[in-house]
Amino acid sequence: MRDRVVKSMKIAMFGKALVVISFSLSIVLAGCTPTAPVLQPSPSPGLIVVKQTGGAGVLIAECKDRQYIISTADYIVEGTVRRVESKWNEDKSSILTYTDLSIENYVKGAPFAQDRLQIITPGGTVGDVTQVVEDQPIFHEGKMVRIYFQEIDGEFHIVCAQFGVEERQVTSGLNMRNPEQAKASETVVVTITNGDGIVAPGVRVYSPEYLGETDQDGRLVTLFKEPGEYELTARKGKAGEPEFAETKSLINIVPGPIELLAFNGIVPPMPPGQTYTGGQHYKPGMTVRFRLKNIGSTEIILNNSSPLKIETREGISVFEPVALQVVTSLAPGEAKEWTWNQEDTNQHQVDEGGYVIVFKCSEGEYRLRVWVIPENMMP
Repeated sequence: MRDRVVKSMKIAMFGKALVVISFSLSIVLAGCTPTAPVLQPSPSPGLIVVKQTGGAGVLIAECKDRQYIISTADYIVEGTVRRVESKWNEDKSSILTYTDLSIENYVKGAPFAQDRLQIITPGGTVGDVTQVVEDQPIFHEGKMVRIYFQEIDGEFHIVCAQFGVEERQVTSGLNMRNPEQAKASETVVVTITNGDGIVAPGVRVYSPEYLGETDQDGRLVTLFKEPGEYELTARKGKAGEPEFAETKSLINIVPGPIELLAFNGIVPPMPPGQTYTGGQHYKPGMTVRFRLKNIGSTEIILNNSSPLKIETREGISVFEPVALQVVTSLAPGEAKEWTWNQEDTNQHQVDEGGYVIVFKCSEGEYRLRVWVIPENMMP
């Protein structure tokens, strides 16, 4: 004997016409008898019903990966839940909950004609009767939420069902400015301001890995080595405390014309089957070797023989080599190498920690991370 449990979720978007985003999932369990599926209410005049069949996406492992949800979503919106109301369907066989949402921020995707959504989910409470359907979002009036959904052939679908809806904490307000797109290893500047537009120093920025804190000008200068779509999170204070503030943004990193690589360092121990892809590690005094390669299709111009400098992760310059004022060109496929003996401008060994090699060329400014580590940390 088998039992089929039907789960469904709808989102309606108001514009010139009402668009419904729906999600359905069937799970077959052994040892039970079949039951009738939940009936959906008939669409009202002018309602465009968009359905997704199957919905097996909620079962895949990728749905636990936030980056997968971000990259899959065509639209990411944030808004406040204005109304939540549960009603019986027409034949009173199932309860449906209607949630009205006002959109306050478009994180990804073009804005809609009207900044509103209606979310229709199975289950809810009417009088003394409560129906519970698992694997669906539950909304509360006054709460802020973020919704991830995609458009396929003109139809809208929640990405990974319940994993594509998250409740957000309303904070005292931070604003983040960053480019929508940058090239791999290219210099990226993130600027954080408070709700009054005043620069916010000391704000921690994640991607989700920790990138650093904003300086006194509210800026964080960083890079992204690998192409992909990254969700940036800026936080100040501790969650739950009155002064806590948080904001998020997206940046799309695309392949660039330059490959930067450090080598002859020490690769940290990794679990079996995993490959280390981070910056190269060096013990104090080791020679740091690095290379710039033209992987694009056009010539790259270097304005001098060593168009680079070495900075700490905080942006403090520690070394800039003496360079011959000779213009050098790199044809596609060509590369040029340099070395650094870990000394600063005063010929002293630099401290342990992270360093950034900053290059300038005709394609812009690019960065490469390296690490100087204690003797006892690596073999």
